[in-house]
Amino acid sequence: MENQKTHKASFFLSLFLILLSSSFVFLAHALSPAGTIDRTVKQQILASLPPEHEGTNPTTIPSSGSSQLFLISPTGKYAAFLLRRPTMVGAGGLGNDFCNIQVQEAGQSVWESDCASVSSGNTCSLVFDDRGLEIFDGSNSMWNTDADADNFLETLELVDSGDMRLRDKDGNLAWKASDKPKNNQNCGSIGSPGLAPETPPFAKPVENRSPFGQPAPTQGQQLQVPVEAPLPEAPEGQLSSDLVAVLRVSVQCHGFSIKEASVSEIQQAFRENKLTSRKLVELYLEEIEKLNPTLRAVIEVNPDALDQADKADLERSSIVRGDGRSSFSGLHGIPILIKDNIATKDKLNTTAGSYSLLGSVVPRDAGVVEKLRSSGAVILGKASLSEWCNFRSHSYITGWCARSGQGKNPYVLSDKVCASSTGSAIAVAANMVAVSLGTETDGSIICPASFNGVVGIKPTVGLTSRAGVIIISPRQDTIGPICRTVSDAVYVLDEIVGFDPRDAEATRDAEKYIPTDGYKQFLKADGLQGKRIGIVRKPFFNFPKGSSILGQTFEDHFNTLRQRGAILVDNLEIPNISSILDYSRSGEQMTMLAEFKLALNSYLSDLLTSPVRSLADVIAFNENHPDQERMKDIGQEKLLESEETTGINKEVRRAIENMERLSRDGFERLMMENQLDAMVTPRASAVTVLAIGGYPAISVPAGYESDGLPFGICFGGLRGSEPKLIEISYAFEQATKIRKPPSLRRIHVAHASVHSDL
Repeated sequence: MENQKTHKASFFLSLFLILLSSSFVFLAHALSPAGTIDRTVKQQILASLPPEHEGTNPTTIPSSGSSQLFLISPTGKYAAFLLRRPTMVGAGGLGNDFCNIQVQEAGQSVWESDCASVSSGNTCSLVFDDRGLEIFDGSNSMWNTDADADNFLETLELVDSGDMRLRDKDGNLAWKASDKPKNNQNCGSIGSPGLAPETPPFAKPVENRSPFGQPAPTQGQQLQVPVEAPLPEAPEGQLSSDLVAVLRVSVQCHGFSIKEASVSEIQQAFRENKLTSRKLVELYLEEIEKLNPTLRAVIEVNPDALDQADKADLERSSIVRGDGRSSFSGLHGIPILIKDNIATKDKLNTTAGSYSLLGSVVPRDAGVVEKLRSSGAVILGKASLSEWCNFRSHSYITGWCARSGQGKNPYVLSDKVCASSTGSAIAVAANMVAVSLGTETDGSIICPASFNGVVGIKPTVGLTSRAGVIIISPRQDTIGPICRTVSDAVYVLDEIVGFDPRDAEATRDAEKYIPTDGYKQFLKADGLQGKRIGIVRKPFFNFPKGSSILGQTFEDHFNTLRQRGAILVDNLEIPNISSILDYSRSGEQMTMLAEFKLALNSYLSDLLTSPVRSLADVIAFNENHPDQERMKDIGQEKLLESEETTGINKEVRRAIENMERLSRDGFERLMMENQLDAMVTPRASAVTVLAIGGYPAISVPAGYESDGLPFGICFGGLRGSEPKLIEISYAFEQATKIRKPPSLRRIHVAHASVHSDL
């Protein structure tokens, strides 16, 4: 028995090493650009539709059926769906359902496959295999493209003419839909085709065991996310020490490990020729491939990321000063993830996590992305988020969006991710990327940074451009970095601040706050010396019962601040704090509802192509795609309430004036009367105070609760006070060095245990 176990472990370890050695080849196929699907396994499931009325009376009037999107053309003009339709009474077909493929343009059919009969009790699946496309009734093939290529079918295309094509591994055309036009069918209806042709003799039924193709993109799953081979099993749910060692190898290159690597360490490795941008991107892509099926932090990977990395490597090798230091910015060649509400003019989608914007084409990069590209940063991909920046429903689940599913905290593997820039924080925390960008209206940088044990900088509103960003409120929204260290966040901040003519009023007003030599000069280890920091005990330090760790930890941190030269002004109060923290009493909720509709409609009107052109269109899309958008569980009350608004009317103006008064008489009075440089608060408890006034803040890792959930310490200040906040935050970070990475072992064990469900 012992020899059998040893032999089994050795077999799985060898298998894993083989898979690991070929992971980059696998990535090249699996992470395909829009318009293509590359087949990576023998039978690859593209879409799957279960029976709608299993167990119900067969005489019941059938519904209109169901559908699942599986491919879009590069510009988003055409979309390919698997459709399932029940048989209408009198249409024949012995009560069966019918499935077929349909290519649509603006919701209208332009091509359809034959109607394939499917038992009303079986799942209908669309499979890409070595014979082309096949529709299965359970395990029986009912229709196929009959594209028997001599050279192995490998790629499915949907081109911008609306034609669907199959190519072999050498790129030769093996089949195209336009050769067999079939439009305007209505499978299962009177007068429409009845049963599909007989089962082809060469059909290969899907076996009745765990499928060896990739799963269909169901609700909450990204299209074309590759499924990994399950990790080798180990006794009692633990990974063997040999396998952990194998996993560690994957994040190293010539003695350089990307685990917890800072921007400055990466740049040093570049200079010493220990690392290239290409290799760095490959290492991060490998981590995304391994961890993302569990953490769901990344919606899309940029198919051009390696090309961008090659360009950075070429530039670095061509222009080097005599002292060996490049003349480029600190972000040159550094991969960065962009939150999915920030536009990128490339092969990536910008969707705010919603299928309603899948395939939309932006006219240009967002202002902050333009600056990142100019700095030489590599746009690695799009980070997941709480759909529509957590502004869809009053009962929304943070970290969930239709396109990527539920983001998970890498420390506790739960949905405790907080606010909306969740993927940006998760990915950085789990070492899936070096740095990331998030956005904040009210807590969406500070809170996910706190919950995921990373650093977040929420800049003064206007310091960073919102042009090309799907925002909620132009008064409150700001774009900022989420990174593992304060210094990394400052490197990013230096590159993205500044005037933008497309967000002229806000960026011109805030431009005066930008220091001449940037923000890196304020990374001082003695930055706490002489700083006056206020403590507002009530309500921010009223921890729930059983949170003794929080209370004691912050008292220890206060002692550290004092020991490092800070002057703490304790037991302060903010006037009207209860009104400030109440969304309805302050006017914040009313104002955001009105502003969101205006901002979103403006953004949508600027798109070159888009399935939706207004908030009303988004609402209608959700209603028409309830399964994809998880309408039964989540709803869209905020979207509906926003649609009912009529712009910035007198009532909204009064609400804005009320927030300005509350900020002026509250936080600003506190800061000025006590001559404070910053206010310190735990976690994200004061984000609303800072949000309604457009004030900056920085969150730094502060500790871990008993279950391992991280929490942060937040330093907030008046508009333009970033230099002081950076000095305070950096000095605190250097004095405490609290951050520690999450356990990869826990993540991999979780991935192995749920692999069959992904």
